[in-house]
Amino acid sequence: MFVGAASLFQIAMVAGRYYPTVHIAYCVAAVDSLTKHHTTNAFVELVCRLNPERQASEVQRLYEKYRSAHFHAGALPGGESESLDMTSMMIIPKRNQLSKQIVPRFVHVNMRTVLLRWLAYEDRQRCLRRPQDGGD
Repeated sequence: MFVGAASLFQIAMVAGRYYPTVHIAYCVAAVDSLTKHHTTNAFVELVCRLNPERQASEVQRLYEKYRSAHFHAGALPGGESESLDMTSMMIIPKRNQLSKQIVPRFVHVNMRTVLLRWLAYEDRQRCLRRPQDGGD
């Protein structure tokens, strides 16, 4: 299960380098692959349980606006289809240009947190389920 999630996260890192939507959608898909039912609610529950600093509404928005919109409708909400306005490029970038960098980084950090906490939790559970060595 974790190998699949790690593979999707790796795709996000490589293919998402130049495509913010791909980066976000695959980071979210990596975490979604750890859920049992692969639904919005299951994703939100997992993320909020393992990363309680996040609000359920913002987690749901990531799932619906980026993951589902990209995979099911071919949408590019990360801004790839927007043309770059070179005439207004000054020292201070426009808000949408900043969000193309900030949102993927925010998602990356938060989904990585969930993946690592899930792995730590599963490892702890596996140790607890392991029969204790009787040792003499």
